[in-house]
Amino acid sequence: MDIQKIGAYISRLRKEQDMTQLELAEYCNVSHQAVSKWERGESLPDISIFPMLAERFNVTIDDLLHAGQEPKRTKTHQVGTIVKEMADNKPEHITQMMNEGQVEPEALLEAAPMLKSSSLHEVVKGMDAKRLNFEHLIGLAPFLSDKDLDLLVTDMLEGTEEELPWKQLSSLAPFLSGRSLDLIVNRLSKESISPNQLHSIAPFLEAEHLNQLVRYAVTDKLDWNVVMSLAPHLEDDTLEWLVEQAINQTLEPKLLVGLAPFLSEEHLDHIVRHSVKDKLDWNVVVSLAPFLEEETLGWLVEQTVEGEIEANQIVSLAPFLEDKHLELLLAKAQDGTINSDLVVKLAPFAGEDMLSKVILNFIKKS
Repeated sequence: MDIQKIGAYISRLRKEQDMTQLELAEYCNVSHQAVSKWERGESLPDISIFPMLAERFNVTIDDLLHAGQEPKRTKTHQVGTIVKEMADNKPEHITQMMNEGQVEPEALLEAAPMLKSSSLHEVVKGMDAKRLNFEHLIGLAPFLSDKDLDLLVTDMLEGTEEELPWKQLSSLAPFLSGRSLDLIVNRLSKESISPNQLHSIAPFLEAEHLNQLVRYAVTDKLDWNVVMSLAPHLEDDTLEWLVEQAINQTLEPKLLVGLAPFLSEEHLDHIVRHSVKDKLDWNVVVSLAPFLEEETLGWLVEQTVEGEIEANQIVSLAPFLEDKHLELLLAKAQDGTINSDLVVKLAPFAGEDMLSKVILNFIKKS
């Protein structure tokens, strides 16, 4: 429907009848300002007014709704039927006609902007959900109450085992309740999960849903990108569980690198200490370095001094080390506690004052 064309058509019909806006307003029992808004295309008449206008101007309701133009599709004629039945307060007739296939869902979509949520409720409460698809629900969602939309989605999800239409569901997600989202999450175990699909509905899922999806993805060895797509929405408890899985070697520690921006200082410290003590992939520690706190980096330096970490390995962390850490490593390299070659390798990261001290120490020893 084109609201401006409808308004212009009403204006033309009024003028053809040589009526003033005030006279039409009195006939419809509305203010002349309301009529003026109709004709300027700023608003539509109430649904109860259309039968009155059709009778006064000797046209059909469909003529009014299509501004006197012949509809391109026969089903659009059914919009007038819906408007008339609603104006007569007979929503159950619309329900019956839709269930019997006499009125197409597209007609209800076209009429929906003129219907109140309570009126739509009376239509859909007895409707066979099989008459609708998810595209229909997307069109109706802004006009249906949360309860009615939830009921229709639930009936449609429970009534089919077909693969979920993710594109449509992501459009519906902002309108769905926890009950419908529960059904969607539970269905995931029966289907292949796409990270893009999950990302589109993740902002609307509750913590328990997200936790359920993450555990399913990990235990069933699914694409790790599934977890990554959910990362920005995960709560601390779920992230902690992922860290534990890595420590228990249920999950490869290197996979946690992508989650680093979302992990707490405590989580990161735990991963690093575990990686060092269990002699795991040092590249994990290097990849986490930009996110590590000074305390954790200091512990790594201490482990190097104690011989638990090879001197050459700590060089890869040099860009992230504090001056005091570099000074300690350089001092230990000079006195022979750790590999003296470390002095040359750390030199590019040491300041002038620090290097001057190193040179003076070499001079004294020589």
